[in-house]
Amino acid sequence: MSTADPAPLLAPPAAISNLAHHRILVVGDIFLDEYQIGRVQRLSREAPVPVLEQTELRYLPGGAANPAANIASMGSEALLIGVRGDDHHGQQLQEALTRQSLRPAGIVIDTERHTTCKTRIIAAGSYVFAHHLARVDRIDRRPLSPATQAQIIARLHEHLPTCAAVLVSDYGVNVITPGIIAALRELAQQHHILTVVDSQGDLGQFRGFDLIRCNRQEAERFSGQSLSDDAGFSRVLHSLRPQLQARNMVISRGQDGLSLLGQDDVVRHLPPHNRSQVFDVTGAGDTLIAIITLALVAGCDLATAAALGNVAAGVVVQHLGTVAVTPRQLRAALDGDERR
Repeated sequence: MSTADPAPLLAPPAAISNLAHHRILVVGDIFLDEYQIGRVQRLSREAPVPVLEQTELRYLPGGAANPAANIASMGSEALLIGVRGDDHHGQQLQEALTRQSLRPAGIVIDTERHTTCKTRIIAAGSYVFAHHLARVDRIDRRPLSPATQAQIIARLHEHLPTCAAVLVSDYGVNVITPGIIAALRELAQQHHILTVVDSQGDLGQFRGFDLIRCNRQEAERFSGQSLSDDAGFSRVLHSLRPQLQARNMVISRGQDGLSLLGQDDVVRHLPPHNRSQVFDVTGAGDTLIAIITLALVAGCDLATAAALGNVAAGVVVQHLGTVAVTPRQLRAALDGDERR
């Protein structure tokens, strides 16, 4: 069974206030997002490229730190577990986490690794919208050392039992290892804690999680099927959920919204909440999964949780960079829906 109608939302004030005062553990690949912003005045004489005169430098927490920032922004507590290097970018990341009111007690400093940094070079001022000129990623993909993995597992044992849910943010940078997943799964089952994963890697390693979210490409890769319409997403969801032993599944579809299958065994296809005011899609999926996780912990069903997350994602794409949605912004977006 399938429907294209979004699930009915809770009354906006109740829905938003219920997202606060929860403690969520976020585990995964943490990055530093660096934004070099400036004005383009001329072309280089050395090569046919624009010369950017830098006017602003921003450091924002990225990767797994972005859903954690969204959780904190909504009035809940986010405990973050990950790995960073003992370097300049690692220090900038630590400072960015503090600005976002995130608890970095679970972060392991590995002196043998460098901090993952994603640098975006952006031209502003001469354009109606800022224009991305280039992106440079500095990523350490080496497997974790046994000692670092042991430290992460020790932090799981310390923090996970105190949380209402654990959100795994897997960007495929080798922080989420089979050993860490096994320890996390065992602890969550022991303490009856909601397990959520947002994966850009192998979905099969997260069998048995309460919620699995991926994008179209991961769903196609794991299912071996090409996805182009609602019917195709419905078939894949009905196939993947039992295969992955998941209670709930969400597949993000980019400009086509998202599709989901919950415990009511009904597939729903939600169009994007914001089609016309898309400024920067960076971090929209992080916001989506953060709000869904909070809403599930608050007692919402998947349909309502996904609808709230969809609205929140539509808010953050109106801003430059990895930003966290606020209760005020989410309430305004929901109020706008009611007026239409």
